[in-house]
Amino acid sequence: MKNVKIFLINCVFIVLLSSCAKNVVINYTNSQTNTGHIVIQPTSVIHGSFTINDSLLVKKKKITKITIHNIPEGEYRLHLTAKSKKLNKGLDYDKHVQVKNNKTNTQLITVPPRSNGYWIIDGGKTIIITFFVYVISLALFGY
Repeated sequence: MKNVKIFLINCVFIVLLSSCAKNVVINYTNSQTNTGHIVIQPTSVIHGSFTINDSLLVKKKKITKITIHNIPEGEYRLHLTAKSKKLNKGLDYDKHVQVKNNKTNTQLITVPPRSNGYWIIDGGKTIIITFFVYVISLALFGY
């Protein structure tokens, strides 16, 4: 029974300390005639901004995927940026794409690897969280 309680306390801490990234879905226009779709898929979660033809659609959000529906046929400039201390270098993706009627244009974007500092800080957080869970378990269950 004590192990179950410790497990539940750990689950609560994990839920409280996690943050949610978003699958962003945008309707570019209300019209569905002569339109296509664009999917932006980073290889890992990023905290960034996204523009189409210099129009800001996503501003500084934690992103797992961006899906844009109902984009009129034509050529568009996609620009995705992400700058963070977590990354070795910032992400600056800039590409022209052609949107065609009833077609989905998927862009897979390689995100730079995490920096050494990120792993050091993340490891430190894990040690601190584990210590606090242990101390709380001792206080609640006396072992």
